[in-house]
Amino acid sequence: MRMRKRRSITTKKKHLAGKAFLFISVLLLLVLALAMNASLKPLIKTLAIGRAESIATIAINDAVTAVLKDKQIEYSDLVDISYNADGLVTSIKVNSVEANQLKADLSNAIADSLYHMDRKQITIPLGTMTGIDFLAGRGPSVKLYINLTGSASTDLVSEFSTAGINQVCHQIDLRVDTSLYIIMAGQNTSTQITSDIVIAETVIVGSIPEIYAGANDELWPNLVE
Repeated sequence: MRMRKRRSITTKKKHLAGKAFLFISVLLLLVLALAMNASLKPLIKTLAIGRAESIATIAINDAVTAVLKDKQIEYSDLVDISYNADGLVTSIKVNSVEANQLKADLSNAIADSLYHMDRKQITIPLGTMTGIDFLAGRGPSVKLYINLTGSASTDLVSEFSTAGINQVCHQIDLRVDTSLYIIMAGQNTSTQITSDIVIAETVIVGSIPEIYAGANDELWPNLVE
């Protein structure tokens, strides 16, 4: 009887020790997982922002290219330059109707393109996840998914720059300010990017009227009548 009782007590102790070991092991693994998650969050956030900015930039450029190709916009469609008998520029007039229509078309195309970005995949090499420099970019990759959404505001910007002796390059850009929202498992983040895309340009021979050639680069409002 005593032998059986001792064996029973020993078995219970081993059983309890096994449970304690299992509990401690699970607890250590949980602590390790939480520590790794905390250390990986900044890295994942940085990679997600970089990937989102790349995707959004491509989407915006594709949308603008498609509109310009479809409308076949030329510089002369947006701007009319008048010269006097001596060949000097007397006025630079913008076709505000055409310019505003182009801006609206581009804004709509960009908004639609950003709306359809949806779910994207990013990959992180295991070596990069270790945080060890010489292992960065090495090993198999872990796949993560991010959901993207964004909004953009657009503006037409006019810039003048010297193109040579008595020559000035007049360039019309579309400035796109984009706000991106990135949704990931466990964390969300956001970023902003600004893109300048050339819409039309020409080289003007002769001096530009002083009212248009000041030090201020924000010249577009001065040109729209």
